[in-house]
Amino acid sequence: FPTEVSGEVEGAKYYGLSVHRLYDCLAVLLGNAFKHGRDGTDVQVRVDTVPIAGTNLHNLDIAVQSVLPEKNRDCVARVKAALTSVETGRDMVTEGYSGIKKVKFITRLNEGESTVSCNVADDVIEIRFKLKAEVADSEVEVS
Repeated sequence: FPTEVSGEVEGAKYYGLSVHRLYDCLAVLLGNAFKHGRDGTDVQVRVDTVPIAGTNLHNLDIAVQSVLPEKNRDCVARVKAALTSVETGRDMVTEGYSGIKKVKFITRLNEGESTVSCNVADDVIEIRFKLKAEVADSEVEVS
């Protein structure tokens, strides 16, 4: 599927817990896009990365875009319900999260608040999240 990376450092390599957070969030959103998106259409991933000066961190803004199924009202309603639902860390331990609730939990844990958002335009849905990620030492330029 098409993937576009843009930003000041396109070839950055991430490490540590950042990799697991990125993987978990992307796995959820890609899984949902392929499962609930319209058959035969592309899923697009866009990653914007901006270094945080004086650190080994980047701010990542990741968007997963797919075409909604023909009967998309239920799909959009489910996404909006997941985005507005309130859950606690205790819920994660007792129930386990999957889907958007999992991405909300991971970004809230990493960023202090959920950074998941959704935009629907015509028959295209884009779900995005933001988080900070550690960059491998060889990628960091010290000035």
